[in-house]
Amino acid sequence: MTRQILFLMTAMLVLGVSTTALVNAQEMPTSVEVTSFPFNESVMENGKITFNNTNGTSTMNFVAYGWFDGTVRIGESLTIELPTKDCGTTCFVEGIYYIKDLNQGNYSELQIVAAPEPEPKPVTTGNGTMEVHVYEIPFDVTILEGGKIVYHNLDPVTYHNLEHTGTTGTETGGTFSMWASSNGGTATANFPVENCSSCYPAGVYSWMDSVSGVTGTITILPNPNTVNEQVGIQENVVVVLNKPEPTIQTNSTVTTEQQDILDKTKSYKTQIEEKINAKIKPLETEIIDLKKQVDFVTSVNTDFVKEINLLKTNATISETKYLEESKINKELREKMSTLESQVVDTTELEKYKKDASNWKAVALEQLRVMAEILGLF
Repeated sequence: MTRQILFLMTAMLVLGVSTTALVNAQEMPTSVEVTSFPFNESVMENGKITFNNTNGTSTMNFVAYGWFDGTVRIGESLTIELPTKDCGTTCFVEGIYYIKDLNQGNYSELQIVAAPEPEPKPVTTGNGTMEVHVYEIPFDVTILEGGKIVYHNLDPVTYHNLEHTGTTGTETGGTFSMWASSNGGTATANFPVENCSSCYPAGVYSWMDSVSGVTGTITILPNPNTVNEQVGIQENVVVVLNKPEPTIQTNSTVTTEQQDILDKTKSYKTQIEEKINAKIKPLETEIIDLKKQVDFVTSVNTDFVKEINLLKTNATISETKYLEESKINKELREKMSTLESQVVDTTELEKYKKDASNWKAVALEQLRVMAEILGLF
Protein backbone atom coordinates (compact mmCIF):
# COMPACT_ATOMS: atom_id res chain seq x y z
CA MET A 1 0.00 0.00 0.00
CA THR A 2 2.85 2.41 0.87
CA ARG A 3 4.45 1.71 -2.48
CA GLN A 4 1.22 2.53 -4.28
CA ILE A 5 0.94 5.81 -2.38
CA LEU A 6 4.52 6.76 -3.37
CA PHE A 7 3.74 6.04 -7.02
CA LEU A 8 0.57 8.13 -6.78
CA MET A 9 2.47 11.05 -5.22
CA THR A 10 5.14 10.80 -7.94
CA ALA A 11 2.45 10.82 -10.62
CA MET A 12 0.89 13.93 -9.09
CA LEU A 13 4.21 15.76 -9.27
CA VAL A 14 5.50 14.52 -12.63
CA LEU A 15 2.30 13.98 -14.58
CA GLY A 16 0.25 16.64 -12.91
CA VAL A 17 -2.64 14.57 -11.61
CA SER A 18 -5.35 17.12 -11.03
CA THR A 19 -7.54 17.35 -7.97
CA THR A 20 -10.13 19.45 -9.78
CA ALA A 21 -13.77 18.44 -9.71
CA LEU A 22 -14.54 15.44 -11.95
CA VAL A 23 -17.46 15.09 -14.31
CA ASN A 24 -20.60 13.13 -13.47
CA ALA A 25 -19.70 9.42 -13.27
CA GLN A 26 -23.15 8.39 -14.49
CA GLU A 27 -22.24 9.68 -17.99
CA MET A 28 -18.83 8.01 -18.23
CA PRO A 29 -18.02 5.29 -20.79
CA THR A 30 -16.04 2.21 -19.80
CA SER A 31 -13.70 2.53 -22.80
CA VAL A 32 -12.40 5.32 -25.03
CA GLU A 33 -10.55 5.38 -28.38
CA VAL A 34 -7.79 7.83 -29.31
CA THR A 35 -6.82 8.40 -32.96
CA SER A 36 -4.68 11.55 -32.67
CA PHE A 37 -2.90 13.92 -30.28
CA PRO A 38 -3.67 16.03 -28.35
CA PHE A 39 -6.89 14.72 -26.81
CA ASN A 40 -9.04 15.19 -23.73
CA GLU A 41 -10.97 12.02 -22.77
CA SER A 42 -12.79 10.68 -19.71
CA VAL A 43 -13.35 7.05 -18.74
CA MET A 44 -14.81 5.10 -15.82
CA GLU A 45 -12.59 3.34 -13.28
CA ASN A 46 -11.59 -0.18 -14.36
CA GLY A 47 -12.06 0.92 -17.98
CA LYS A 48 -9.58 0.94 -20.86
CA ILE A 49 -8.08 3.28 -23.49
CA THR A 50 -7.25 2.24 -27.06
CA PHE A 51 -4.71 4.09 -29.21
CA ASN A 52 -5.73 3.52 -32.83
CA ASN A 53 -3.29 4.88 -35.42
CA THR A 54 -5.47 5.71 -38.43
CA ASN A 55 -3.82 8.98 -39.51
CA GLY A 56 -1.65 7.17 -42.09
CA THR A 57 1.36 9.53 -41.77
CA SER A 58 3.44 8.68 -38.72
CA THR A 59 3.86 6.34 -35.78
CA MET A 60 2.16 7.24 -32.50
CA ASN A 61 4.72 7.48 -29.67
CA PHE A 62 3.54 8.42 -26.18
CA VAL A 63 4.40 8.03 -22.52
CA ALA A 64 2.76 8.48 -19.14
CA TYR A 65 5.78 8.38 -16.86
CA GLY A 66 5.66 5.49 -14.39
CA TRP A 67 2.31 4.31 -15.66
CA PHE A 68 2.48 3.24 -19.28
CA ASP A 69 4.02 4.04 -22.67
CA GLY A 70 3.61 2.79 -26.20
CA THR A 71 4.42 2.85 -29.88
CA VAL A 72 1.67 2.28 -32.42
CA ARG A 73 2.57 1.86 -36.07
CA ILE A 74 0.35 3.07 -38.88
CA GLY A 75 -2.78 0.96 -39.19
CA GLU A 76 -2.26 -0.73 -35.80
CA SER A 77 -3.80 -0.25 -32.36
CA LEU A 78 -2.87 -0.71 -28.71
CA THR A 79 -5.29 -1.16 -25.77
CA ILE A 80 -4.26 -0.39 -22.19
CA GLU A 81 -6.37 -1.65 -19.27
CA LEU A 82 -6.91 0.75 -16.34
CA PRO A 83 -7.55 -1.49 -13.28
CA THR A 84 -8.02 -0.28 -9.72
CA LYS A 85 -7.70 -3.66 -7.92
CA ASP A 86 -5.28 -6.59 -8.11
CA CYS A 87 -2.93 -4.50 -10.22
CA GLY A 88 0.27 -4.40 -8.10
CA THR A 89 1.88 -0.99 -8.19
CA THR A 90 0.25 0.18 -11.42
CA CYS A 91 -3.31 1.01 -10.42
CA PHE A 92 -5.35 3.79 -11.97
CA VAL A 93 -7.36 5.58 -9.29
CA GLU A 94 -9.65 8.54 -9.78
CA GLY A 95 -7.84 11.59 -11.20
CA ILE A 96 -6.50 13.30 -14.35
CA TYR A 97 -3.47 11.70 -16.03
CA TYR A 98 -1.25 13.59 -18.50
CA ILE A 99 0.09 11.68 -21.51
CA LYS A 100 2.96 13.13 -23.56
CA ASP A 101 3.10 12.87 -27.36
CA LEU A 102 6.79 12.15 -28.00
CA ASN A 103 6.52 13.20 -31.65
CA GLN A 104 5.15 16.71 -31.07
CA GLY A 105 5.94 17.22 -27.38
CA ASN A 106 2.41 18.22 -26.33
CA TYR A 107 0.34 16.74 -23.50
CA SER A 108 -3.12 15.17 -23.50
CA GLU A 109 -5.49 14.55 -20.59
CA LEU A 110 -7.09 11.26 -19.56
CA GLN A 111 -9.63 11.72 -16.79
CA ILE A 112 -10.52 8.64 -14.74
CA VAL A 113 -13.83 8.92 -12.89
CA ALA A 114 -14.73 6.82 -9.86
CA ALA A 115 -17.51 4.32 -10.44
CA PRO A 116 -20.71 5.39 -8.67
CA GLU A 117 -21.85 3.43 -5.67
CA PRO A 118 -24.80 1.20 -6.60
CA GLU A 119 -28.09 2.31 -5.13
CA PRO A 120 -29.27 -0.04 -2.38
CA LYS A 121 -32.04 -2.38 -3.40
CA PRO A 122 -35.39 -1.91 -1.66
CA VAL A 123 -36.14 -4.75 0.74
CA THR A 124 -39.40 -6.45 1.58
CA THR A 125 -41.34 -4.56 4.25
CA GLY A 126 -44.26 -5.53 6.45
CA ASN A 127 -43.67 -9.27 6.27
CA GLY A 128 -46.06 -10.95 8.73
CA THR A 129 -48.44 -7.97 8.92
CA MET A 130 -51.58 -6.81 7.09
CA GLU A 131 -49.67 -5.12 4.25
CA VAL A 132 -46.50 -6.40 2.61
CA HIS A 133 -44.44 -4.62 -0.06
CA VAL A 134 -42.04 -6.73 -2.20
CA TYR A 135 -39.56 -5.45 -4.79
CA GLU A 136 -38.17 -8.56 -6.48
CA ILE A 137 -39.09 -12.13 -7.38
CA PRO A 138 -39.09 -14.85 -6.29
CA PHE A 139 -40.46 -14.17 -2.83
CA ASP A 140 -42.08 -16.11 0.02
CA VAL A 141 -43.98 -13.81 2.35
CA THR A 142 -46.51 -14.03 5.18
CA ILE A 143 -49.57 -11.86 5.78
CA LEU A 144 -52.55 -11.93 8.12
CA GLU A 145 -56.04 -12.78 6.91
CA GLY A 146 -57.67 -9.77 5.27
CA GLY A 147 -54.29 -8.28 4.30
CA LYS A 148 -52.76 -7.40 0.95
CA ILE A 149 -49.49 -7.62 -1.01
CA VAL A 150 -48.07 -4.88 -3.24
CA TYR A 151 -45.51 -6.04 -5.82
CA HIS A 152 -43.14 -3.39 -7.24
CA ASN A 153 -41.54 -4.54 -10.52
CA LEU A 154 -38.08 -2.96 -10.73
CA ASP A 155 -37.10 -4.94 -13.84
CA PRO A 156 -36.14 -2.19 -16.35
CA VAL A 157 -37.24 -4.22 -19.40
CA THR A 158 -39.68 -7.05 -18.68
CA TYR A 159 -43.18 -7.10 -17.23
CA HIS A 160 -44.08 -9.90 -14.80
CA ASN A 161 -47.32 -11.76 -14.17
CA LEU A 162 -47.64 -13.72 -10.91
CA GLU A 163 -50.44 -16.29 -11.21
CA HIS A 164 -51.98 -18.45 -8.47
CA THR A 165 -51.12 -22.14 -9.01
CA GLY A 166 -52.47 -23.95 -5.93
CA THR A 167 -53.37 -23.82 -2.26
CA THR A 168 -52.77 -26.10 0.71
CA GLY A 169 -54.49 -25.85 4.08
CA THR A 170 -57.96 -24.88 2.89
CA GLU A 171 -60.49 -25.94 0.26
CA THR A 172 -62.31 -22.62 0.10
CA GLY A 173 -59.51 -20.24 -0.93
CA GLY A 174 -59.87 -18.09 -4.05
CA THR A 175 -57.41 -17.45 -6.85
CA PHE A 176 -55.40 -14.35 -7.77
CA SER A 177 -52.98 -12.84 -10.30
CA MET A 178 -50.58 -9.89 -10.09
CA TRP A 179 -49.52 -8.21 -13.37
CA ALA A 180 -46.94 -5.42 -13.14
CA SER A 181 -45.37 -3.50 -16.01
CA SER A 182 -41.60 -3.07 -16.22
CA ASN A 183 -39.48 -0.33 -14.68
CA GLY A 184 -41.49 0.45 -11.56
CA GLY A 185 -44.92 -0.95 -12.37
CA THR A 186 -46.94 -2.15 -9.37
CA ALA A 187 -49.58 -4.79 -8.77
CA THR A 188 -51.73 -5.19 -5.66
CA ALA A 189 -53.44 -8.38 -4.49
CA ASN A 190 -56.04 -8.22 -1.73
CA PHE A 191 -56.90 -11.29 0.38
CA PRO A 192 -60.23 -10.60 2.18
CA VAL A 193 -62.00 -13.09 4.45
CA GLU A 194 -65.19 -11.13 5.25
CA ASN A 195 -67.92 -9.80 2.95
CA CYS A 196 -66.20 -11.30 -0.09
CA SER A 197 -67.27 -13.39 -3.08
CA SER A 198 -63.70 -14.70 -3.39
CA CYS A 199 -62.26 -15.18 0.08
CA TYR A 200 -58.81 -16.23 1.25
CA PRO A 201 -58.79 -18.05 4.60
CA ALA A 202 -55.60 -19.19 6.31
CA GLY A 203 -53.43 -21.42 4.14
CA VAL A 204 -50.41 -21.48 1.84
CA TYR A 205 -51.04 -20.01 -1.63
CA SER A 206 -48.48 -20.85 -4.35
CA TRP A 207 -47.77 -18.71 -7.41
CA MET A 208 -45.63 -18.77 -10.58
CA ASP A 209 -44.45 -15.96 -12.85
CA SER A 210 -45.70 -16.76 -16.38
CA VAL A 211 -42.80 -14.76 -17.87
CA SER A 212 -39.71 -16.06 -16.02
CA GLY A 213 -41.10 -19.31 -14.56
CA VAL A 214 -39.94 -18.53 -11.00
CA THR A 215 -42.22 -19.60 -8.15
CA GLY A 216 -43.01 -18.56 -4.59
CA THR A 217 -45.62 -18.70 -1.84
CA ILE A 218 -47.90 -16.43 0.15
CA THR A 219 -48.70 -17.78 3.62
CA ILE A 220 -51.87 -16.38 5.17
CA LEU A 221 -52.16 -16.67 8.95
CA PRO A 222 -55.42 -16.49 10.95
CA ASN A 223 -56.27 -12.98 12.11
CA PRO A 224 -58.06 -12.91 15.51
CA ASN A 225 -59.82 -9.70 14.54
CA THR A 226 -61.45 -11.13 11.40
CA VAL A 227 -61.40 -14.96 11.43
CA ASN A 228 -64.71 -16.62 12.33
CA GLU A 229 -65.21 -20.04 13.91
CA GLN A 230 -66.16 -21.71 10.62
CA VAL A 231 -62.68 -21.34 9.21
CA GLY A 232 -61.18 -23.12 12.19
CA ILE A 233 -63.08 -26.40 11.73
CA GLN A 234 -61.86 -27.25 8.23
CA GLU A 235 -60.61 -30.80 8.70
CA ASN A 236 -58.12 -30.69 5.86
CA VAL A 237 -56.17 -27.73 7.31
CA VAL A 238 -54.50 -30.21 9.64
CA VAL A 239 -51.90 -30.63 6.87
CA VAL A 240 -50.74 -27.08 7.46
CA LEU A 241 -51.22 -27.02 11.20
CA ASN A 242 -49.05 -30.09 11.67
CA LYS A 243 -46.12 -28.40 9.93
CA PRO A 244 -43.48 -26.52 11.97
CA GLU A 245 -44.73 -23.15 13.01
CA PRO A 246 -43.78 -20.58 10.33
CA THR A 247 -41.10 -18.11 11.25
CA ILE A 248 -42.33 -14.56 10.84
CA GLN A 249 -39.59 -12.29 9.56
CA THR A 250 -39.78 -8.54 9.36
CA ASN A 251 -37.39 -5.91 8.23
CA SER A 252 -38.83 -3.28 10.55
CA THR A 253 -39.17 -3.06 14.31
CA VAL A 254 -42.19 -4.98 15.61
CA THR A 255 -44.50 -2.69 17.53
CA THR A 256 -46.33 -3.70 20.69
CA GLU A 257 -49.59 -3.85 18.76
CA GLN A 258 -48.09 -6.10 16.09
CA GLN A 259 -46.57 -8.39 18.73
CA ASP A 260 -49.95 -8.62 20.44
CA ILE A 261 -51.54 -9.62 17.11
CA LEU A 262 -48.91 -12.30 16.57
CA ASP A 263 -49.39 -13.68 20.10
CA LYS A 264 -53.14 -13.83 19.58
CA THR A 265 -52.59 -15.53 16.24
CA LYS A 266 -50.49 -18.26 17.86
CA SER A 267 -53.11 -18.71 20.60
CA TYR A 268 -55.91 -18.94 18.03
CA LYS A 269 -53.89 -21.47 16.05
CA THR A 270 -53.58 -23.65 19.16
CA GLN A 271 -57.36 -23.50 19.68
CA ILE A 272 -57.95 -24.52 16.06
CA GLU A 273 -55.61 -27.50 16.46
CA GLU A 274 -57.44 -28.64 19.61
CA LYS A 275 -60.84 -28.46 17.89
CA ILE A 276 -59.62 -30.28 14.82
CA ASN A 277 -57.96 -33.02 16.89
CA ALA A 278 -61.21 -33.42 18.86
CA LYS A 279 -63.08 -34.02 15.60
CA ILE A 280 -60.45 -36.31 14.14
CA LYS A 281 -60.05 -38.55 17.23
CA PRO A 282 -63.43 -40.35 16.83
CA LEU A 283 -62.61 -40.96 13.19
CA GLU A 284 -59.42 -42.85 14.04
CA THR A 285 -61.38 -45.82 15.52
CA GLU A 286 -63.68 -45.88 12.49
CA ILE A 287 -60.68 -45.85 10.18
CA ILE A 288 -59.15 -48.82 12.07
CA ASP A 289 -62.43 -50.78 11.78
CA LEU A 290 -62.68 -50.03 8.09
CA LYS A 291 -59.12 -51.19 7.60
CA LYS A 292 -59.95 -54.49 9.33
CA GLN A 293 -62.99 -54.93 7.06
CA VAL A 294 -60.84 -54.25 4.03
CA ASP A 295 -58.29 -56.84 5.21
CA PHE A 296 -61.10 -59.42 5.74
CA VAL A 297 -62.58 -58.80 2.30
CA THR A 298 -59.11 -59.06 0.80
CA SER A 299 -58.56 -62.42 2.55
CA VAL A 300 -61.94 -63.79 1.38
CA ASN A 301 -61.24 -62.60 -2.12
CA THR A 302 -57.91 -64.43 -2.03
CA ASP A 303 -59.66 -67.71 -1.06
CA PHE A 304 -62.18 -67.24 -3.88
CA VAL A 305 -59.39 -66.77 -6.35
CA LYS A 306 -57.71 -69.98 -5.15
CA GLU A 307 -60.98 -71.97 -5.54
CA ILE A 308 -61.59 -70.55 -8.99
CA ASN A 309 -58.08 -71.50 -10.08
CA LEU A 310 -58.60 -75.06 -8.70
CA LEU A 311 -61.90 -75.42 -10.59
CA LYS A 312 -60.22 -74.22 -13.76
CA THR A 313 -57.48 -76.84 -13.29
CA ASN A 314 -60.01 -79.66 -12.67
CA ALA A 315 -62.04 -78.57 -15.68
CA THR A 316 -58.92 -78.74 -17.84
CA ILE A 317 -58.13 -82.28 -16.56
CA SER A 318 -61.74 -83.45 -17.15
CA GLU A 319 -61.74 -82.03 -20.64
CA THR A 320 -58.49 -83.88 -21.43
CA LYS A 321 -59.90 -87.18 -20.13
CA TYR A 322 -63.09 -86.69 -22.12
CA LEU A 323 -61.10 -86.13 -25.29
CA GLU A 324 -59.01 -89.26 -24.66
CA GLU A 325 -62.11 -91.41 -23.99
CA SER A 326 -63.82 -90.05 -27.09
CA LYS A 327 -60.81 -91.08 -29.16
CA ILE A 328 -60.88 -94.66 -27.69
CA ASN A 329 -64.63 -94.91 -28.30
CA LYS A 330 -64.13 -93.84 -31.90
CA GLU A 331 -61.46 -96.48 -32.46
CA LEU A 332 -63.69 -99.20 -30.91
CA ARG A 333 -66.57 -98.22 -33.13
CA GLU A 334 -64.36 -98.43 -36.18
CA LYS A 335 -63.14 -101.91 -35.19
CA MET A 336 -66.70 -103.11 -34.55
CA SER A 337 -67.74 -101.83 -37.93
CA THR A 338 -64.91 -103.77 -39.55
CA LEU A 339 -65.86 -106.98 -37.73
CA GLU A 340 -69.50 -106.52 -38.58
CA SER A 341 -68.63 -106.18 -42.25
CA GLN A 342 -66.80 -109.48 -42.04
CA VAL A 343 -69.67 -111.43 -40.44
CA VAL A 344 -71.35 -114.00 -42.89
CA ASP A 345 -75.03 -114.86 -42.97
CA THR A 346 -75.80 -117.85 -40.66
CA THR A 347 -77.83 -119.78 -43.32
CA GLU A 348 -75.01 -119.61 -45.79
CA LEU A 349 -72.57 -120.76 -43.09
CA GLU A 350 -74.76 -123.87 -42.38
CA LYS A 351 -74.81 -124.65 -46.10
CA TYR A 352 -71.04 -124.51 -46.18
CA LYS A 353 -70.89 -126.91 -43.20
CA LYS A 354 -73.28 -129.36 -44.85
CA ASP A 355 -71.36 -129.30 -48.14
CA ALA A 356 -68.14 -129.86 -46.26
CA SER A 357 -69.69 -132.88 -44.48
CA ASN A 358 -70.94 -134.36 -47.79
CA TRP A 359 -67.56 -133.98 -49.44
CA LYS A 360 -65.97 -135.63 -46.43
CA ALA A 361 -68.35 -138.69 -46.74
CA VAL A 362 -67.61 -138.96 -50.48
CA ALA A 363 -63.87 -138.83 -49.84
CA LEU A 364 -64.11 -141.56 -47.17
CA GLU A 365 -66.20 -143.83 -49.46
CA GLN A 366 -63.67 -143.44 -52.23
CA LEU A 367 -60.89 -144.37 -49.85
CA ARG A 368 -62.81 -147.47 -48.75
CA VAL A 369 -63.35 -148.61 -52.35
CA MET A 370 -59.72 -148.12 -53.23
CA ALA A 371 -58.64 -150.07 -50.16
CA GLU A 372 -60.86 -153.02 -51.13
CA ILE A 373 -59.58 -152.99 -54.68
CA LEU A 374 -56.04 -152.98 -53.49
CA GLY A 375 -56.77 -155.71 -50.98
CA LEU A 376 -55.80 -153.64 -48.08
CA PHE A 377 -58.65 -155.05 -45.99
